[in-house]
Amino acid sequence: MEKLAYAVWKADGQDTGGFRNALLGRIAPMMADRGAARIKINVVDEAVAPAKALRMETRHTPPDALVTFWLSAAHGRGPFETLLAQAGPRIAGYGVAESCALPNLDVKADMTGRTRGFNQVTFLEVPQALGHGAWLSHWMDHHTKVAIETQSNFYYCQNIATRPLTPGAPGWSGIVEECFPDTAMDDRAVFFNADGNPEREKAHFKTMMESCAAFIDFKTITVVPMSEYRLGGWSDRL
Repeated sequence: MEKLAYAVWKADGQDTGGFRNALLGRIAPMMADRGAARIKINVVDEAVAPAKALRMETRHTPPDALVTFWLSAAHGRGPFETLLAQAGPRIAGYGVAESCALPNLDVKADMTGRTRGFNQVTFLEVPQALGHGAWLSHWMDHHTKVAIETQSNFYYCQNIATRPLTPGAPGWSGIVEECFPDTAMDDRAVFFNADGNPEREKAHFKTMMESCAAFIDFKTITVVPMSEYRLGGWSDRL
């Protein structure tokens, strides 16, 4: 089985609710009918409006959705790319290796199917001054622990890009899916798991930023708060 990840951009002027509803109500069910498994739709919608300060846009226009799913082999991705292209004028696909250090075992979806909280989706490039091996080692062997211990995330999934699947895909080498409680959207103390404790917040922020600076070029990073929807309500429990 292979995990595929597709960034999707909506058309200029397209309503965010309509874009989300098309992905959830039409595109994702057709993907499931054609054999895609564990479909997840991460999409920018009105529910994540309070997190606008967390958004980071550098040299790439941030996508409006990230669609991930599993196939027996990426060779059969053609029909799924055709479906995703119906949702927006631009898609960028990647084959990825998933490493889920912090699975979501407890936070449920609401009645709409939206996972409570929000998903901070981050697109990473290897800095020019850092080789891929050193970049990957810091991210996987050091930063993972820091990210989980200093933040209020309840889901931390690292997607290592193994290859681009579509022409012209941005040179992203990693995609992070990281879920937080709703209150972390606009409260930094909650975000850094230090509600009511300014010293703890300061220490966690410092530790996190030092680790990020060791493997992230902030001139190329793209961060997009999104709502998470898991088609069929599947969980991370094996």
